[in-house]
Amino acid sequence: MTFDKSYWCHDSVSKPEFLNSLELPFSKSKLNVSYLILSKESSKKCRTFGRVVGDQRIEKGKTRLSVCFAEGLAQVSWLKKTKLSIKINRGELIKGIKNFDKKGHEIRISEPLQKICEESLSTDNDSSCS
Repeated sequence: MTFDKSYWCHDSVSKPEFLNSLELPFSKSKLNVSYLILSKESSKKCRTFGRVVGDQRIEKGKTRLSVCFAEGLAQVSWLKKTKLSIKINRGELIKGIKNFDKKGHEIRISEPLQKICEESLSTDNDSSCS
């Protein structure tokens, strides 16, 4: 896969109300956050998942999505002519992508992405969400 090493995997969230009463060196309405996974057990399974860290960007002829994998940030795209109907929201987990074409700095897919239920991470079942 192609990973962009110049960006770190992060997302933005609205600043919680309780922070407004504190004196902070910034006044942004959004905060950058990163995901951290901790476990007492080694889990190679999590290394095959990706987390969506951006909204779908619909462009002329294609749709793009930023996905963070263990190796880094990837731009996943699919062409309009493939007629894929993919509805994945920011923050959701997806299964690793096996079949893709590398197009510049993008990973071009022709098969739907599969969502992963968060609950299945604590079991041996990696059932897809509907």
